[in-house]
Amino acid sequence: GPWALCHHPQAVAGRFVLAGHLHPALRVAGRSESVRLSCFWFGARTGVLPAFGAFTGMHAVRAQPGERLFVVAGDTVAPLPQPTLAA
Repeated sequence: GPWALCHHPQAVAGRFVLAGHLHPALRVAGRSESVRLSCFWFGARTGVLPAFGAFTGMHAVRAQPGERLFVVAGDTVAPLPQPTLAA
């Protein structure tokens, strides 16, 4: 099939890679506090899956143009707007 399942995100010729290891997260800041939320991080050839355990670290990510983040909050998975190139 079109998939390669890998522990670390890496290029695999002719395959879309699904990986873990980094455990992506997004920091959401309010007026007086912030929270880190797990997220899915997808690019053109690689998707990095979140982790939800108490003992997993979270790697703060910021999507680049062409990438997508889907934040996880409770039982909800919500897409974030796609980043665009600065003019």
